[in-house]
Amino acid sequence: IVPVVRIDGRTIGSGLPGEVTEKLRLAFKKLVGSR
Repeated sequence: IVPVVRIDGRTIGSGLPGEVTEKLRLAFKKLVGSR
């Protein structure tokens, strides 16, 4: 997961992990286990 803040010259985020990033991180951790 990378913090994308600009794409095509537009600002789209702050670069800080948010709610969606946390959900993705937890889902990935659940999927792969504690490898």
